[in-house]
Amino acid sequence: MVRGFAWGVLATLVVGSALGATLILAPTPAQAPIKIWEAYARGYATITQVDITYEHAGIAVTLPVGYQVSISSASPTDVVVDEPGMLMSPSPAQFAVDPKDPTTQDGALTTATIPKGGSLTFSYADEWIQGYLPAPPWWCTEQYQLVRAGVSIVLGGEILPTGIQDIIATPYHDNETKNTQADVWNYMKTHPTIVVGKTPLWKEIPQTAGQIISVAVTATNIAVRDDGDGIDGTVDAHGAKVTDTIPVGWTVVPGSYSVTPTSVTDNPDGTKTVAWVVDLPAADVTGRSGADFSKPTPYHGLKFRYQMESPHLASGRADLPRAEVDANADGAIDAHSAIPVLDVTHVNSAPTAALGGPYTGVEGTPITFNASASTDIDGDSLTYRWDFQSDGTWDTGWSASPISPPLTFGDDTTGTVTVEVSDGELTANATAAYAIANAPPQILSLSVTGANEGSPATIAVTFSDPGWVDNHTAFLDWGTGQMDTIALTSSHDPPAAVGTFTVTHTYGDDFTYAGVLVIVDDDGGSVTQDLSIPVANVAPIVAPTGVELFVQAQVCLRVAGNSWNTVRLDLYQDTVLVASVSVMRVPGSPNDRVQCAVVDVDLLASHTYHANVTFDPKSGAKKGANSVWVLVAPMKNPTTPGHSLLEFHHVFHVGDPTKYVWSKPIPGLGAKLIGGCGCSGDDDHEHDGDKCDGEHEHDDCGDDHQDDSSDSTDGGGAGDGGCSVGDDACGRDQTCGSQDGCGSGGQTQCGVALDGCGGDDHRKSGSDDGSARNGGETDHGKGGGGRCGDTDNHCKDDDDHEHDDECGEDHEHNGEDEHQHDDGDCNGGVQIHFRATATDPGSDDLTFTWTFSDGTSVNHTYYNNGVSPDPRPSPGGPRPVVVTDSVLHSLSKPCGKQITLTVADDDGGVTTIVLTIRP
Repeated sequence: MVRGFAWGVLATLVVGSALGATLILAPTPAQAPIKIWEAYARGYATITQVDITYEHAGIAVTLPVGYQVSISSASPTDVVVDEPGMLMSPSPAQFAVDPKDPTTQDGALTTATIPKGGSLTFSYADEWIQGYLPAPPWWCTEQYQLVRAGVSIVLGGEILPTGIQDIIATPYHDNETKNTQADVWNYMKTHPTIVVGKTPLWKEIPQTAGQIISVAVTATNIAVRDDGDGIDGTVDAHGAKVTDTIPVGWTVVPGSYSVTPTSVTDNPDGTKTVAWVVDLPAADVTGRSGADFSKPTPYHGLKFRYQMESPHLASGRADLPRAEVDANADGAIDAHSAIPVLDVTHVNSAPTAALGGPYTGVEGTPITFNASASTDIDGDSLTYRWDFQSDGTWDTGWSASPISPPLTFGDDTTGTVTVEVSDGELTANATAAYAIANAPPQILSLSVTGANEGSPATIAVTFSDPGWVDNHTAFLDWGTGQMDTIALTSSHDPPAAVGTFTVTHTYGDDFTYAGVLVIVDDDGGSVTQDLSIPVANVAPIVAPTGVELFVQAQVCLRVAGNSWNTVRLDLYQDTVLVASVSVMRVPGSPNDRVQCAVVDVDLLASHTYHANVTFDPKSGAKKGANSVWVLVAPMKNPTTPGHSLLEFHHVFHVGDPTKYVWSKPIPGLGAKLIGGCGCSGDDDHEHDGDKCDGEHEHDDCGDDHQDDSSDSTDGGGAGDGGCSVGDDACGRDQTCGSQDGCGSGGQTQCGVALDGCGGDDHRKSGSDDGSARNGGETDHGKGGGGRCGDTDNHCKDDDDHEHDDECGEDHEHNGEDEHQHDDGDCNGGVQIHFRATATDPGSDDLTFTWTFSDGTSVNHTYYNNGVSPDPRPSPGGPRPVVVTDSVLHSLSKPCGKQITLTVADDDGGVTTIVLTIRP
């Protein structure tokens, strides 16, 4: 306090009265009072410099010599000042203080109790000790500062230094220079006087670990130096040590120090001591006067900030350590701060979730997760729920069991599972990894159905896979080196994929094959099954339509005449066209324009043959005629025809369009071509009394036996080597040729020589032959290969003829002549074609054996590969095997003869067919 100012004011007062300290009482507290520091920090206490009106030495004065402490009624209890607390009005040492802000003297409160909802005014101590003002007193610590009413005081937790506390412990007042207040000021002029504060003064925090508290330690040197006062003292602090203590379990947040500590010491009790060694000069007040006293004293101070993180705390009230200062580095503590107070509220602690792991399992098999190692520090009952994919979606509800529900995966996978543990209020999570391995597929059932070669063997399989998501492929080795790959289908529903498939394979050879089936899933799992697949042999098959016995005949068309027209011949077997030839008559020999075709005549069944001959005159023709011959001759071999056996003659007239088509049946053609030889007897089904009737046949040496009986010899019927007596095969009452057989030897029929067109009987062909002129038919034997108009003088080339009646080219001749000559050589044999087609469903080699009635046989073998016999087994190669075998064999008197055909495969399969010639 500036003494001159104070006493000057008192001297000017004329009237005054002594006033006691004002005490506003509050209700008796119900509990222990709280300290001023907590009340201030909680907003329950305010401290203000106030005027006091009192009587000083008989004079009534009003001066700002009081500090009024007011306590809010909201305070939970009374408030106590339990040790001399520093009152720090705004000053630069308190940082962020505007120099223009009003200030007042700093001081120190003495101990007292302020009631809840009341106030207490502390009196200036020097006036109190002289008896002018009531207790409790306050001591001034800022001499060079004016007092000012209405200024609020800031509490920073600074406690009056020990040295000054010792001084005020025995207060006195002898005179104006010798008194306790003067001793306090003189101390601060001769000693470095550092006060230290620590905030927060009070704080409420939850008991859970990890709470952050921002701590500020403030050190201010309140000593002053006045070079004009004649006092010689050391007031600057050099190497002052400011310390603070970090409680057990608390930690300093890394990087939070505003000023790096000079040292950090670990103490035996688990605390840590943080120290800053600093220099703090005293405030220089030399020459300070007048208006300077209204400005804050220029104290020097430092503030050290950092953050602490709490451990888990017990609920209730807890104290933090004081900050301390050794002002002169002598190892003794010269001042300390108030004790910061923490109200630790009970807070439910979250449980600790523990899941363990990693977990392993197999697809299709249930797996469980175990969180039984989870704990709760408060001992609360726990419940659990599960997120099996850790995707943020809970897959189960809450359960008291720490074991998860069973979980089955449909495919191999990896992932994480999350458990959430709850104590009913707070939760905690834990995550663990899992790896689910693939499970191989399984074969539930398998059946093998063997087969014949050439027919499909069948394998039917039912399989499953615990991994119902898997896709599957089957690989089937059929035991032959052939592999089938099959994409399988199956259900994809839990608890397992199930699928069935049937696969077939056709083997070309009989054998018991050792196959292998492998089913593989899309993750590499597999199951293997050996197979035994029986395959049986099948004998070759010869269909009834696959056998042919036939003779070949040459069918020719000859056209003569001086009209240049076209004639066409169509030969039918039953209704099937088997040959067609066409001749356009042009100048020159008719023999040069003869057109022929070779036809196969069936010997296994009876057929109806007929020739359709069509006449097509040239455009604009008005008259004229053409003689036409249809000539049929057996083939002696595949390239050489024999003598004409049948010759049918007809004359077409241009002037008679209604007869441009001549249809000629040829009954019994097969029997005729093999010489009759007893096949069905007389083939002449129409006897009209005319011995030149074209319907008769010459089968002079035919067998008289039925088709199903064998001949005793290759000769004629009845065992006499010739035709039967009375046989009408020649169409007249004469015996068949005794030496040349069957009409050979130039025998004359109907007065016409076989070698020409009326050659030896010097008759013109068709000149006055009644039957020819009247539409009849003349059968001209062509023995020796002679052809009409070839060598006789009457039938020369007619290139320059307009009328060639001598060769039947009579324009008035419109009849038909038929001449049949049995040219078969019954004793020499008939060339018969044997053809058979056999099918083997496998890939076997086939052998054909033909056994004939004459005791001879022919066999041919056909290899599947065309080169060599098959190995055994030989499942490969083309299949089915289809082979056609042909044999040309000569038989005497073939009608009714039996031929045996045997077709054998290389595995013993045999098919035999007995054939009978029945034309």
